Amino acid sequence: MTNPNVSLSVFKDRDETPDHTTSWPRRVLAVAIVLVGIATACVYAAGAVSSSHYVVLERHFRNVASGVAIVLICVWLAYVSAFPIRSTVVDRPRSRTRVTMVIICAIGVIVALFFHGLNVFRYVPTTAATSPSGHRTVAYVRDMHATEMHILVGTGLSQKDVGTMGVVCGLPNQDTSPSSARTRSRSPRRTPTSTCTSTRRPASRSTSSR
Repeated sequence: MTNPNVSLSVFKDRDETPDHTTSWPRRVLAVAIVLVGIATACVYAAGAVSSSHYVVLERHFRNVASGVAIVLICVWLAYVSAFPIRSTVVDRPRSRTRVTMVIICAIGVIVALFFHGLNVFRYVPTTAATSPSGHRTVAYVRDMHATEMHILVGTGLSQKDVGTMGVVCGLPNQDTSPSSARTRSRSPRRTPTSTCTSTRRPASRSTSSR
């Protein structure tokens, strides 16, 4: 003869035991977030270490701190999707992990905003002139120190920055000190031909023959 109290307690324990299996929608979402994080890391890494100097990478994916912050956020979202909390008692380690990841993500976002505020990785090109074929462009590029005149080759996503002609004269907030020149010339493509490039056309010399 079976004891009904024992059987009821067994079923009661089974009902209160949390199910740790993750549903398929959560798994698919977690995998998608991981793929987005990997793609983001690859793009920002290419913008940081690539020697091709693509304009799209230099302009949008040059701030390594922003890339790290986005990857950290993707990792946190993937963890939340793949490992849900169904019981605050049993899943206490997951709660601690979530809090730790939130703190790390907050620090990463603060560092990224700090670098963005200081314009450490600023690269803003402004087209000054374009060749008739459209494949060569002279642009003013604003970075952390000053505004330089650069030569861009190509169009669209394949456009590259192939070199600089130096700092543009006559513009405000220019830093032409030797230290800033050494900082700007740290890259192989940044080989200024002069300390300052004037944007004014030289006056034409007229000679009269007698």
